[in-house]
Amino acid sequence: MAPAAAPSKPSTLTALVDEKKLQQSFVRDEDERPKVAYNVFSNEIPVISLAGIDEVDGRRSEICKKIVDACEDWGIFQVVDHGVDTDLITEMTKLAREFFAL
Repeated sequence: MAPAAAPSKPSTLTALVDEKKLQQSFVRDEDERPKVAYNVFSNEIPVISLAGIDEVDGRRSEICKKIVDACEDWGIFQVVDHGVDTDLITEMTKLAREFFAL
């Protein structure tokens, strides 16, 4: 008798969402999981302020250096003082969710 076929994996993001259950291949071991909640600032992940980036004698080169260092050392960083309106962020998040629901 032939072995049972492996269960099929979702091929799109929408199919994955429709499954309502996270596949084991996406679950990290407890010790590999991030220790910081998605909406909490971390003392370890670099936090970069963009205040002064557009000023003539501003901190542009210093800020750019911090971004480069964060990308090379961490691959991620948090941005503050970016000046993007929270209503715009909310609307963009809504549009992104609608797009990925297609």
